[in-house]
Order: sequence, then C-alpha cells, then structure tokens
Amino acid sequence: MNWKTVSKEYIHKSNFLNLILDTSIHPTLGKHQFYRINLSNWVNVVAINKDGDFILVKQFRHGTKKITYEVPAGAIDKGEEPKSAAIRELTEETGYTGNPIYLGKVEVNPAILSNYCYFYLVLDCELVSKQCLDATEDIKVLHLKKERVKQMLASEEINHSLVSLALYKAFDFLQKK
Repeated sequence: MNWKTVSKEYIHKSNFLNLILDTSIHPTLGKHQFYRINLSNWVNVVAINKDGDFILVKQFRHGTKKITYEVPAGAIDKGEEPKSAAIRELTEETGYTGNPIYLGKVEVNPAILSNYCYFYLVLDCELVSKQCLDATEDIKVLHLKKERVKQMLASEEINHSLVSLALYKAFDFLQKK
C-alpha cells in the first residue's frame, strides 16, 4: 500500500501555494507521477453574536466565478496557532471577536492537497472594530438567524464544502450543549 517517492520537482513556488510533481514507486503498481499542492492550513469560524445571529460573510470567489456565502475563514500564518488565526480572521473579516471553541479539523483533500482546515465556534461574539480586509478582499458581513442558515444549507445557497461542514459541526455542538 505504501508508495515511495523517488523524485520531487517543484512546478510552481509562491507564498500562496507550491505545485509539486512527485515520481513515486509502488511495490506492485510500479512507477507513476502524481501532482501535489502544498497550501497553508486554514481556519473556518462559525460566529454567533449575543442576539443569536450567525455572522456570515458574502464575497466573490475566483475559482467558481461567483458570489458565495461563507463563515469567516482564512489561512493560518506561519508559526501562528490555529486558535489565534481563528480570532484574527474573525476580527479582520467582520470586526467581531470572542473566545473560540475548537470543533475539530479535517484533511481538505488528501488526494492532492497537503493542508488541514480547523473549525472553531465563537459564541456571544462582540463587535469591537471595523473590518480590516486584505487588499483583494471585498466582504459583506451578514447577520442571519439560525433557521435562515439551515434553509441556505438545505437549498444549497451555502454549498462550499468546508463552510457547510463547519456549520454542521457547530449545529451538532449546539444541540449537545
């Protein structure tokens, strides 16, 4: 079952991603080439304010060329702890902050990606600042009731896989609480 990598070639290197072509050998399947993408780990934050509203963001995504509804999220900086990144991303994208509760992590797509996504829930978050967006971010903050978020998931208005998983993990945590 194990593959042994015999060579590794960087096709593209940047601060955002590295595209790698591995040549690997399997004991019975022989030698084959595989592409891998190394990305930073990232966080997804389900935030709920003191009124019980879910704090979502609406933004354009270049991969699908459309506007999406998501939870605040972003890359974990080198040397940064996931929990710190969750607080930072929530505050940068929405102006809200609070104490993150860890909900778990997943391998994003182990077939070709090397990174993990960490999920956090912030209850009773408070507005403490204005947004502090990156140069390429144009994000609208939304305040939605729980039932509306559930409707958006059911109708696939929210259909980003990691956002959906973050929300389902949060609903599960809240139901057990």
